Amino acid sequence: MKKWVTATQHGMGANAIQKVNADVVSIAESLGYQALPITRYDATSEAPELMRVRIQGLITAVQPGDLVVCLHPILNGFIFDVSLVSALKERGAKVVINVFDTEKLRYPKDLGESYDQIGKEHALFNQADYLIVHNEAMEAGLREVGVTVPMLKRGPFDYLMPAEEAKLSDNLERKLTFVGSFDKSPFLKTWAYQTPLSAFGSRQTAEGEYPLGPNVDYLGMANFLQDMPRDAFGIFWDEGFNYQVYSQYTSPHKVALYMATGLPVIVWDGAGIAPFIKREGLGYTVKSLDEIDGLLASITDEELRALKERTNYFSYFIRDGAFTRRVLSELEGRLAIK
Repeated sequence: MKKWVTATQHGMGANAIQKVNADVVSIAESLGYQALPITRYDATSEAPELMRVRIQGLITAVQPGDLVVCLHPILNGFIFDVSLVSALKERGAKVVINVFDTEKLRYPKDLGESYDQIGKEHALFNQADYLIVHNEAMEAGLREVGVTVPMLKRGPFDYLMPAEEAKLSDNLERKLTFVGSFDKSPFLKTWAYQTPLSAFGSRQTAEGEYPLGPNVDYLGMANFLQDMPRDAFGIFWDEGFNYQVYSQYTSPHKVALYMATGLPVIVWDGAGIAPFIKREGLGYTVKSLDEIDGLLASITDEELRALKERTNYFSYFIRDGAFTRRVLSELEGRLAIK
């Protein structure tokens, strides 16, 4: 019996999903999994027979009883994920879907069946022997929409990084930093709070340069990992479209980045990652951005030192892949794989 993990080859221009995918594959390989490389392409208009032949070629080495962890979504189009899982099940493999994102929870419910993946994603998940999901909230959300298979909760994402790249600092100031997509964080446009905020991301939009508030220090994106302050709080606060609703179910990758570099975090109290942050003492949760100035002003210097010590200590586990390693080991125990 062999263990496999899908490995999407993203090519140039990929976003954060490339780092997530590569890290999970790397950690799985360290546990004896073999990669199933999948080239990223648009399969939405591919003839079914051609796709079937392509997928059979990809999985030719998979044997009955093998374990295959499919990293979802593969991003070749939903029909590719469906066809791959069906082909693996036909071969007699044990199929586990590791959910990075789920459109069933991401998009507003009033879209209904108009978006093909929303209407069918739960059926895909129910073909699996197990799902790996972010947290309790994602499990509960998927149960509500009809997913019935067993699920394991991974907790936060890992963010593989050597210590010299993490560049941990023992200092912590009453300031914020943000890394990510500006279009999901419109609060950046009007940030006029006393707390200074440095922002990393692309300002280019179809309408021109993304506007930023008067107390936002824009620092580009090209060298964000090198230039990120290590003495600030990381902020996660999605807004607009259905982004904040979706954040109720997720453990965001940007929070893993913050934790990997030793930054305590401030997140929305309703976010899926919030219970973990509270439980582990890795930052603060707020119901409104209006609370942040007062919150930071109320924290004593001794509390800052203790918080920074905890987050620096915890960063090792994120950088070392501890959470992916734990959930894969738990999965193998559940499936009695030796």
